[in-house]
Amino acid sequence: MPSSVRAHPRLLSIAALTAAGALTATGCGLVEDEDTISIMVTESAPFQEPTEIAVELLEDEGYEVDVNYVTDINQPNQVVHNGEYSANYFQHLAFLNNFNQSNETEVEPLFSVYYAPVGLFSLEHDSLEDLPDGAQINLPVDPSNNGRALQLLADEGLIEFDDEVSVIELTQNHITENPGASSSSRPTSSRGRLPARCRRRVRLRPPRRRS
Repeated sequence: MPSSVRAHPRLLSIAALTAAGALTATGCGLVEDEDTISIMVTESAPFQEPTEIAVELLEDEGYEVDVNYVTDINQPNQVVHNGEYSANYFQHLAFLNNFNQSNETEVEPLFSVYYAPVGLFSLEHDSLEDLPDGAQINLPVDPSNNGRALQLLADEGLIEFDDEVSVIELTQNHITENPGASSSSRPTSSRGRLPARCRRRVRLRPPRRRS
């Protein structure tokens, strides 16, 4: 098996954002009291450096910043909604919208921090054109990322679906045309979709965008 993982040039950019509780956010959106800010952040590497920069800038302005790094993807929104933390930094808008809808929470987006590309990767194929009929593609299981992965496949012309369906509600059941490749959650597949934070862990580099 090849030791390197190939990436298709078609990438979908997503915005990593900072969010806060609707009832606890002040004018600047983060301050709990006059000089203390608490933030829950994913421990994924791409989120740590921006956090460290923000902490340094805020401390220079006289704020005390408490940062807690976690691996859980549910806890950050729950603790912000409950008022235990001022804000969190770990998700994109589609994930936040789906979380609020599913849990009846009111965590609000404050601002986008950076845009992270999402791509398709394969151990077997150099391009989407090499995919055989019936090829299986692994997709994320959570609703917001599953829909965005399907959107990426649709952008490449691999599938079609009802445009009226929201991306956070989009599932394989909404596919109307699937002329060649098939999507799957099985571990044996021709391709998989990875966000930037996961590519960083396994040291993958996305290719440069085509002009």
